[in-house]
Amino acid sequence: MSKRLRNSLRSTETVTRLSGDEFVLFMEGLLDKNDIEKVAIHIMKHFELPFEIESLSLAVSCSIDISLYPKDSSDADELLDMADQTLYKVKHVGKANFAFFSD
Repeated sequence: MSKRLRNSLRSTETVTRLSGDEFVLFMEGLLDKNDIEKVAIHIMKHFELPFEIESLSLAVSCSIDISLYPKDSSDADELLDMADQTLYKVKHVGKANFAFFSD
């Protein structure tokens, strides 16, 4: 998962595993909501392809929860908490989607 995430991002961006199947992406230079949406869609497309492990083909999906610095908060822990809260919005509309905390 982390390798696929890293391959879907620019080399200047950071991917960190938070826990289990949760990852945090740190991105800079995205100027507006449309740019961020394009990146979220780009990442989700990378997860449409199945993972091939030995003789198994595994289909997964990803949900993306977005909180923005400094718009939503300037505190890293608070931004993570906001992104976690956003997960419930994403799961409410269905998996393999994304949502902004501030929407």
